Amino acid sequence: MSVSANRNVTQRSAKRSLREKDFRHKVSNVKKRSVSKPASVEAPAHLTANCGSLREEFIRALKIDDKSDRTIKSYCDAVKMFQNFIHKHPLNVTINDIRAFFFIS
Repeated sequence: MSVSANRNVTQRSAKRSLREKDFRHKVSNVKKRSVSKPASVEAPAHLTANCGSLREEFIRALKIDDKSDRTIKSYCDAVKMFQNFIHKHPLNVTINDIRAFFFIS
């Protein structure tokens, strides 16, 4: 290998090293965000009595998809919040109910 080729390799290596240091510096300065747990929500009794089998089917499907227990709990809490919002049986939910829940006009 010629001297100029060696010099080019050394220069590229030095530039790569600087980029890596810069990246590590940026990554180390990133603020870590805390993740809050979803609040536990109780659905109205008339909805939970009618929705038990739907809930169990939903949980079974999530387990088949290999979701973690924490993910399943989070999804179930979200469904409870939605039930509290609409006060209807899930089979009677309309697209407008969903839009209202997510503030979509």
